[in-house]
Formats: sequence, structure tokens, C-alpha cells
Amino acid sequence: MSGYSTREERYAEIARRLEVIGRYYDIDAISSRGKGNQDIATYYKACDFYYDLAHCGGTHNIHMGLSDDGEFHVRDFKKQAQYVGEQFGPDTRRVLEVGAGKAANTKLLAKQFPDIKFTALDLPDRNFLKTRVPSNVTLIEGDYNDLAGFEEGTFDLVFGVETICHGSDKNQTYKEISRVLNPGGKLIVFDVYEPQPKTEITDFEKDVNRLILASMCVTEEDLFIGDT
Repeated sequence: MSGYSTREERYAEIARRLEVIGRYYDIDAISSRGKGNQDIATYYKACDFYYDLAHCGGTHNIHMGLSDDGEFHVRDFKKQAQYVGEQFGPDTRRVLEVGAGKAANTKLLAKQFPDIKFTALDLPDRNFLKTRVPSNVTLIEGDYNDLAGFEEGTFDLVFGVETICHGSDKNQTYKEISRVLNPGGKLIVFDVYEPQPKTEITDFEKDVNRLILASMCVTEEDLFIGDT
């Protein structure tokens, strides 16, 4: 928090803001929110309107933009997809996006690479299958912790943008993704990580962190970058 030089000043300001938030929302209820697949689907259904109009200006991107200059530009929402596209090689034929949301990244890539077959996967109960996509895109409802519908080595590249942070068993997630990847295939992940393990932060920081993560249905498990 800029403008607050000491930890005590930062803590005091955060506590003040939490007091204001607590006047309008049940903070304890938010902190204890469930984080199962249905909870995540319900969260996104409730927030889709905000994400589309207030967050990304109608571009259907429900992730953060990547800024090169520290300033906000709508084009920054495309940076993740652009990076993924740069990793495609001459042998890239099948690509899977896990946790695709509104499939904005897959749709952008599918238009740029019409000869590649894309599969976009997201949770059920989100109206995901109603998303309009190019003809080289297949939409599938499911859980990236259980990709049993795909054979081993199905995909040349798998990517996920700010989605694996929702998973409670990230080892299982990566195990399943590895199984459906071709030998030598690529996995690209853009996600949320914590810079310190929980053993190195104060109880106050743990409480605030728990509230922030719960407000977005993000699990606390394995979020320290060293756990991955």
C-alpha cells in the first residue's frame, strides 16, 4: 500500500477498510465460503456481469491484464493468449485450455491459428456450452482434476489462465494434465501465487489473506510459489 511507510500504518489502514466493508457485507460468511466446483461456478455466474462490463470493458476476459508500462490498457488482456500462441510450433495440432471461462483466450487463438484444433474446458452450470466459438473449437464441461474423457497424449499444449488457483489438489491437477499431454508437450500456466509461506506471515496477514482468497473462491492450498 503506497503512502504508508510502516507495517503498523499499513495494518491500521487495512483494518479501517475492513471495518467499512463489514458494515455492508458479512466478512465471516465470506471467509468461510465453500470452494467446491459448484461454489466456483456460482461465484462466476454471479460475477460475470461485473467482469464483463466493469473489469474488462466488454472483452469477455475474466483475468488480469499483463502491463508492460505499469498503465492499464485493454490490449493487455490479450497478452496471455499472445504468449501462448508464440509457443506453438509446426507440430502443434491440438491445444487444450483448462478453466476457460468465457473462452476469450481460446477464441482469439483459434481465429489466428485456424489449422489447430482447440478444446476449451470449464465447469458445468455456467452456461459455458452456449458460448459462440470458431469452428475449430470444441467446448466441453468438466473438471481439470479428472480428464478421463481424454486419452493419454491427446494434446500438444495445455494452458490455463488464472484457474488452477481454484484447485484444492494441485498435484492431482498437474498429474491429469501431464497424462493428456504428448511426451515433450508444453504446459503454460498464468496464475496467482503468494511470495511467502504461511509460516512467515502474521496472524493478521493470514486473516486478511484468507478473506481475499475466499472472496474470489481461490483455495489456500499450495499457493506459495515454492509449493509448485
